[in-house]
Amino acid sequence: MSNRNWHIKEIRADEAWQIMVDPATGDIDYKDVRIAHIDTGYTEHAVFGPWNGEPNNLITDQWTNFIETDERSPRDPLNYKGFPGHGTRIGSVMYGNLPGTMRGVAPDCPVVPYRATNTVVLSRLINRHVSAIGKAIRHAVNDTDCSVISMSLGTPGIPFGSPAKNMGRAVDHAYDCGVITVAASGNNVSDHVTYPGKYFRSICAGGISPNRTIWREHAEPFRGFIDIFAPADEIFRADATQGDGRVGPGEYAETGDGTSYATACTAAAAALWLAHRSEELNTVYEEPWMTIEAFRSMLKSTAAPLAETRPGVETGVLNIVGLLTEALPEARSLEYESRLASKQFA
Repeated sequence: MSNRNWHIKEIRADEAWQIMVDPATGDIDYKDVRIAHIDTGYTEHAVFGPWNGEPNNLITDQWTNFIETDERSPRDPLNYKGFPGHGTRIGSVMYGNLPGTMRGVAPDCPVVPYRATNTVVLSRLINRHVSAIGKAIRHAVNDTDCSVISMSLGTPGIPFGSPAKNMGRAVDHAYDCGVITVAASGNNVSDHVTYPGKYFRSICAGGISPNRTIWREHAEPFRGFIDIFAPADEIFRADATQGDGRVGPGEYAETGDGTSYATACTAAAAALWLAHRSEELNTVYEEPWMTIEAFRSMLKSTAAPLAETRPGVETGVLNIVGLLTEALPEARSLEYESRLASKQFA
């Protein structure tokens, strides 16, 4: 097993914290940056705590549940088939912070959690979840003023029905509003990158192993969809358990894998980048979409090299220090992504 913090060091998150931390408080000032975490929901885990009142970073008055329609809170009940507790596992890597145990890539970043699915492997037939994800994206943009949307989930193919179109339209809306959507390239289908990561307007995260090789690489024709590679194997994370009808903290010792974790790392990097460079971004870019394309451009231009070369691979490994320190691309160098997500299908 690799070092429990290998993913933090690989993407230089620990060095990035030193750049951003306020020496007086020891905290990172995220300014107005918020992450919308669209997943299976949250649990009252110590990694997001303390829970003797409101948690430090979960925004409790704006969270939303699109699965249990009679329940506003997106608390994960863990009592269903699928991927119960996935939101807790991914959230701990993205924004958790429990001193002495684990620290997420963007520790204590303000987050609006959403419960929009029971499974992160979205079948073409699960229109209910696809529809809920579309609603959650729009809510994050319109109602909770989120700057980044993280979706560690996906489907290899999009049907032509209205739920899929609505999810695409929601991604289009986020793009035009300047909200960065980050999604996974997928794990379970070897020859397909998955939606919504496959949308041209999304940021798509592929995975690497501790030796910096591609984790479960995709077939040649689909590699161009991946904007960045980030840790996806042997990731130390929190978990959640259910017993006697109650939800409680699980173990930390087990590790997880999947491009869900690469997505978490990339979305957290986006939050750090936006917070650190907010004044500069507002000065340099006049149109909201330019922020997204600047982030995409810098992910690739600052990426560290993979340990292997593969035809068609156009990017490397996430490098957060590079994102924070290298010059922003000129506005005139950025190209508006005109290919609509709502019209992109497998």
